[in-house]
Amino acid sequence: MIFLVKGFLPSPTADFLVIFEALLVGLSFLILGRGGATYVELVNGLLQTPVKLSLAPFSLLLALFFGVQVDAYASLLRVRNSEARAGRLVATLSLSSATTGVVAYYATAVVEKLVPSDLSIALTILIFGVVSGAAAAYLAARIWNGNLRSRFQG
Repeated sequence: MIFLVKGFLPSPTADFLVIFEALLVGLSFLILGRGGATYVELVNGLLQTPVKLSLAPFSLLLALFFGVQVDAYASLLRVRNSEARAGRLVATLSLSSATTGVVAYYATAVVEKLVPSDLSIALTILIFGVVSGAAAAYLAARIWNGNLRSRFQG
């Protein structure tokens, strides 16, 4: 699903759709447990690599970076699938989305010089990452607690 939403769009547009990615990665952690987000992002990165060949190493590494962060923060903040507390999931996905966005921007602007380096762009990415991550986490917690938990924990 992440690949279908973000895979064929150019980089700035695809990056603003991080809410879909964060929602699905948050749910994957809740469904699969520790390592679930990394697994989903590995598949996402492998699917995006052939489509975005010019950014192939970045796409795969940043996808893995995002997944590993979600798994790590969720474990540290004790996000549990027995009752997904929205606050903990919001913190997890906000931190992960913001950090990945800033690292991706730094890598493409400063290291590779593919986009212009500007502090206002970096701040916009940081703010957008926090807001998107928070919204996605809130939705993921509501979906999990409302419908999916009973189906997967039967």
